Amino acid sequence: MGTMRARWKAILAVAFGLGVWGAAGTDSLRAGEPLPPLELRETAASRVCLVTVRNSMGLPRGYATGLLIGDGRFVLTDLATLVQPGVVQAQVRFEDGTTRTARRFGFADPVLGVAAIALDGDAPLRPGFVLAAEESPVDGSVAVTSAGWEWGATLKLVRGRLVAGKSGADLAAEVGCNPPAARQAFMSVNGGVVVGTSGSPVLDGQGNVVGIWLAIAGKGRPIDVVVPAAAVRQALLSAKPELKDFADLPASLWPARVQRMKGETPSPAALAQTVRSIRMQVLCKKCKGTGTIIVTRVVGQHRVGGMVQTDVRRDRETCPDCGGEGTVMDDSAYKVLTLLADQALRILLDSGVEERAREAAHVNVVDVLEAMGKLTGRSRRAFIDAAVKELGRGAGDSPRGFVAYAQVRETLTGPDGDYVVFAPLHSGRLLAARKDGLSVPSGEGQDPPAEQGPPVLNYGRWVVLAVVAEGAFDLEGREVVIVRPAAWVPGPSLGPPPSRERPPGESDPGESDPGRPPRREDGDPGFFGL
Repeated sequence: MGTMRARWKAILAVAFGLGVWGAAGTDSLRAGEPLPPLELRETAASRVCLVTVRNSMGLPRGYATGLLIGDGRFVLTDLATLVQPGVVQAQVRFEDGTTRTARRFGFADPVLGVAAIALDGDAPLRPGFVLAAEESPVDGSVAVTSAGWEWGATLKLVRGRLVAGKSGADLAAEVGCNPPAARQAFMSVNGGVVVGTSGSPVLDGQGNVVGIWLAIAGKGRPIDVVVPAAAVRQALLSAKPELKDFADLPASLWPARVQRMKGETPSPAALAQTVRSIRMQVLCKKCKGTGTIIVTRVVGQHRVGGMVQTDVRRDRETCPDCGGEGTVMDDSAYKVLTLLADQALRILLDSGVEERAREAAHVNVVDVLEAMGKLTGRSRRAFIDAAVKELGRGAGDSPRGFVAYAQVRETLTGPDGDYVVFAPLHSGRLLAARKDGLSVPSGEGQDPPAEQGPPVLNYGRWVVLAVVAEGAFDLEGREVVIVRPAAWVPGPSLGPPPSRERPPGESDPGESDPGRPPRREDGDPGFFGL
């Protein structure tokens, strides 16, 4: 039996070396002659997919690019995206709308930063890419094309040339992590890559994969590296042929720039412009924010040298537009507030944005929320009405921003940890945010600014929340809208605490075990359809 298995593995290894894999048949990619641009794009469209990782509630937790390999049963993608907290499955979607789900993986390498996830279903999807068996020259002589889902929204191809990249030791020193035990050299692409989702394949002229692009989070700036496809191929051939659940995935060695929300991260300048727009819209234009205006009245006439002159009196009166408040709130101003919540959260969640820019984003949002907390009279009522109207839309069209007055109600236990439940004023809906996310106001997974003390969310407390809604879910029998907080500040007291149904939980969710790297043994090249 052992001899037969060894012979079968050898046959598959030879087949892989010839570029024939699994059920590829006549659909195998050609060698030697470059593909026309249109055919290269069609090749990418059928084999390059968007990978959306989801938690047990079905909510997206990250986006990456993936590439179909072998006979179409596995997709290679960015390991760091897969190991986001609470992820239990991944959905892959191709440009033609074809979708598959993956709940297990067959290979993961922390140093290479990639993993092979197994697609559900008995039959292979379609033939995948060929992984180069030898490393390509990195002297700029090889023209390549990077194919990926830009910002998780659109499949895009970018041309460039393959050049030498950093060594594993140099990369570790630059990002501030321990160097890999084994020597590893990376490549790079001169001419640009597809920004946004990590895991894009780098293709040669024949449509074969020569590398996989990863987005590494450097100190204050992103670092683009290309993992040699030959190294990935060799690691696949030596991996133990077994499938494991996502919970057993090892953590990537490299700090990654994971795209946590679909769409482009706005620039700090764009967020600053949104803040200026809010200030301009909320400030009463008639009184310039003073709450009063000068009114000139005719009170009589008198003659001077035979000429009639008018007697006037100037009185300071309450501004009729703002009622003396100096502020005017309407639906259009509230829409800009929701945009601010969305922009701020995207910046705070993006580890590729400089730390000082994330801190500035947090400070800007806090300043705006504190201003909303000081609204009075008609401006406050208009703000509340606009929030109620927006909340009335429910969780549809998610993700989208909300800003509202809300009261802390209770703590409920969800599949992935404890959630603090908020009741927005005059709304029948409940919002629920991860408790550990609220304890870090500057964004999930990010350290709060040094000058900010520890937040306190006591039961019954009123706050002003800036959040992004993700979707509806049932927590312990209560229908809630799951939200991610961009920031919150203490708000005005708008009513007494309700009858306390349960004390808020005191313990934070424990961190999940990242697992161990899969043990390397004599692999089976047929396992991945290679």
